[in-house]
Amino acid sequence: MQDCTAILAIQAFDLAVDVLENRIRQLKEKSLKMEREVGEEETLIRRKEALMKKIHLRRREAETEAAEMTDRIRSSEMKLKSAGLTPNTYMALQKELDKNRELLIAIENRVLEDMEKLETLEKDVQKATKLLGGRKLHLDEVKKRISGEIAGIEQETDLQRTQRRQSSLKIPANDLELYEEMRRKTKGRAIWDADKSGCPSCGMSLSPGYVNSIAGNNRAEPCPHCGVFIRWTGIVDGIR
Repeated sequence: MQDCTAILAIQAFDLAVDVLENRIRQLKEKSLKMEREVGEEETLIRRKEALMKKIHLRRREAETEAAEMTDRIRSSEMKLKSAGLTPNTYMALQKELDKNRELLIAIENRVLEDMEKLETLEKDVQKATKLLGGRKLHLDEVKKRISGEIAGIEQETDLQRTQRRQSSLKIPANDLELYEEMRRKTKGRAIWDADKSGCPSCGMSLSPGYVNSIAGNNRAEPCPHCGVFIRWTGIVDGIR
């Protein structure tokens, strides 16, 4: 590559655009991350509300079952008070009564457990809903701020690209093509400054002959190892 002063200006514009575009990506990712978190919180609340409905239904069914069991127990108690029961009949009724009382206790315990679960869930949902409302307001503010910041960055990006296009008109087509091809390969910096006999990109050693070929001028030559363009900025006397 011939004198690379103009190419370095192009690279400065390109690297500036890279930084600006990366900043835009970061801002968008931040906004999307906050949206996902708010969405996850909202989904969790909906799941808890669905669970509450399920527990409400289960509790009503248990309460109905408890009422039916209470009627059975009362019926058995009345039968036990009837006159003329044989011992076997009495014992059978008493056994059934004891069993139903145990079942009623188990049903009532389930109802009590569900009531406690509902109380806990209701508190959690109320608290989470209040927090979610605050998070949504904060998200709206952040998105508005990010949108304004992105708009400003995009304007700066457009300016850098315009200046880049204007500067590229002064560069020989072959040099510009070489630079752009290397930039596509490296996905970033194509021309590196070196002041030591090692490639600043890949770290491999550079031969004295190679360094001598680029020292003392403003030329940039491909690294013999990785292909990026290197411009010597070190002391010339130190390598001759």
